[in-house]
Amino acid sequence: MCLFDKSVGEALGINIESGIRQVSSGIEAGEVETYYHDIKIEIGGWSYDARAGFLVPADPNRRLGYGILGHNPIFEKYKITFDLSKQEIEFKAIK
Repeated sequence: MCLFDKSVGEALGINIESGIRQVSSGIEAGEVETYYHDIKIEIGGWSYDARAGFLVPADPNRRLGYGILGHNPIFEKYKITFDLSKQEIEFKAIK
């Protein structure tokens, strides 16, 4: 499962609050309303179905980071390399 700030879903044209609502909790923000939607993620020309939660903080001016790509399907299909010195992320399809 993937998690993103609501602003990501809004940028994709998703009506966030029309999704399945749950309350999530984490280290940084405490309890947060989360709305789940089935979406498609495209990487390198390949498209995958995924369930994504869009986080809605209690403070409407607060953004909750950049998001988390879920283990399924992303990490099952790609070897992912993070090069922080170059600020690059590389996805290589697992054959």
